[in-house]
Amino acid sequence: MLPSIKDNENGFTGGYAFRPSINAYQFANAQAIAHLASVAGRPSVASDYSRRAEALRAATLEQLWNPQLQHFTDIYQRSTKYVTAGTFIRGRELVGYLPWAYDLPPHSSLSSQTPAYEQAWRHALEASQLAGPHGLRTVEPTYPRYLHQYRYDRETGLPECQWNGPTWPFQTSQALTAFANLLHDYDQQVTSRDDYLHLLRQYTSQHLLPSGTPDLQEDYNPDTGLPIVGLPRSHHYNHSTYNDLIISGLIGLRPRADDTLELDPLMPTANTTEKPIRYFALDGVMYHGHELTILYDWNSTRYHLGTGLFIFCDGKRISGPTSLKHTFVRLPPPIIKNIPPRVDLAVNPSGSSTIASSDLPLPSASSTTNPQELYSAIDGRLWFFPEISNGWSPANTDPDAISKPLNRATNTSDPDCWYAVDLRHKQTIASIELFFFADGRDFLAPPSFRLQTLSPTGWQDIPGATRSPHTPLANGLNLITLPVMTSQQLRVLFEQPPAPARLRLIEIKVFGPPQ
Repeated sequence: MLPSIKDNENGFTGGYAFRPSINAYQFANAQAIAHLASVAGRPSVASDYSRRAEALRAATLEQLWNPQLQHFTDIYQRSTKYVTAGTFIRGRELVGYLPWAYDLPPHSSLSSQTPAYEQAWRHALEASQLAGPHGLRTVEPTYPRYLHQYRYDRETGLPECQWNGPTWPFQTSQALTAFANLLHDYDQQVTSRDDYLHLLRQYTSQHLLPSGTPDLQEDYNPDTGLPIVGLPRSHHYNHSTYNDLIISGLIGLRPRADDTLELDPLMPTANTTEKPIRYFALDGVMYHGHELTILYDWNSTRYHLGTGLFIFCDGKRISGPTSLKHTFVRLPPPIIKNIPPRVDLAVNPSGSSTIASSDLPLPSASSTTNPQELYSAIDGRLWFFPEISNGWSPANTDPDAISKPLNRATNTSDPDCWYAVDLRHKQTIASIELFFFADGRDFLAPPSFRLQTLSPTGWQDIPGATRSPHTPLANGLNLITLPVMTSQQLRVLFEQPPAPARLRLIEIKVFGPPQ
C-alpha cells in the first residue's frame, strides 16, 4: 500500500536512505584527501583515508548494488510503518549512475564472483526506463507517482521543482560525466560512443526553448521536452558542468598529473548511427602552464591545415595530423607561475549590511527600486539575461527627469543619479570595471558617466583616467585605468538613457595595481 500524500508529507520529508550519490561523493573526497596527504608528506593520513575510501567502495558495491534491478539504488536507513530498514527502494533512479562519475565500480567485471555492474547502463538507453524522448528521466515511468505535480509555488501558483521523473540538467550532467568515464576507463560492450553523442545532443537541445531562445531551464518534462518550473529563478539554470562534457568527454582531454597530454575523443568515426562530427576546435586551454589548441578537420576544408587531429602547445604543433583516436603526447615541463590573486576590493557577496563585519564594502545610491538591488551591483556575479534581473537601477519616479543630459560646458552629469561604494578602509586603486545591461528597449547603457572620489572637501572627479572602450558599452566590460591612487569612497555619476529606457548597473569592480 502506498502512503497517502499527507502521510509521507508530500514526499519531501521523513525519508532516510543510504544513497549511491552521497557515498560516491564521500569515496571521491576520501581519495582526494589521501592523495593530498601523500603529496604533503603525511603517509599515515594518506593511508587512513585510502582505507576509508576502500571501505566506502566495498560498502557501496555490497549494499547498494541491486541485483534484481541491475542498478545502484537506495536502501532505507530506518524502518517506518511503510518500509523496512536495509531494503531497496522500489525503482531505479538516474542517481544510480553517480558511482561511475568517480570510478567507484571496479574496472573489470570478468570475474565470475563480480557482478557485471556495467549492465546498469542499459537502463539509460531504454525508452521505457530512464531514456525519455527529450531527456534522461530521474526515475522511471513505472514509479507510481511519475511526473505527478503536487508542489506549487505559494505566491504564483506555478509548478515547483520535483524529482519524480523530470529531466534535470544538473543530474544529466552528472550522469553524462559518469557515462564518459565508463567509455574512457572501462572495458565494456553495453554502450557505445554513439550512445554518448546521442544523449549529449539531446541535452544540448535543452539549452534552447521551443521558441529558439537560449535558456537552460531548471527542469523539463522528459516526454514532451517542455520546461516544468516557470519561476523567475528557473531561467538560465546553468550549474551543470556542460562544458566538461564537451572538453573532457566528447573531445576527450583527460587531465593527468604527469607531463603527458592524454586525448581520448568520444566521437564515433565509423559505422555510426549518429550524424558524425566533421570538425571541432578547442582553443586557449591552459594546461600545466601551457596554452593548448586542439583541432579536428575531417577533410581539411574547415581549418585548411590538413585532414585529421592536430595538437598545438604554445603555438607550436606537437602532434598531427593523425586519425581521431586515443592519443598520448609528451608535453614540455610544466610552467609554474606564482600569479598573485586579483582581488575585487568592492565585492560584498553577503548581500546585506547586517553581516557582523566592518570589512565588507557598503553600497549607496541616489535612489533605488529595491534596497537589495544596491548589493546586487557588488555581489561579484555577472550575467546579462533579460529574464533574471541582476544589478542596480535608479528609481523611475520622475519621468520628466529621466533623460537629463551631460552638461558638456561644466563637465558635470546628472547629480541626481549616482551609485557609490564605501570600501570601509583606504585602498590603493589602479582600475575600475563597470558592467551595464541593455536589451535595446527597456534598458540601455548610459550615454556617459564620471568617476569621483570623496575628498575632505567633497566629491571630486578622478583625473587622468583612460577608458576602454571610450563610449559606454552594454553587456560587456568597461575598463577604466586610473593613475594609482588611494581612496575609501568612490562614486559614479551617470547620464541616464533617453526615456522610457532605464539604466542598469550590473556590477562595479575595483582593483589595486598589479603585483
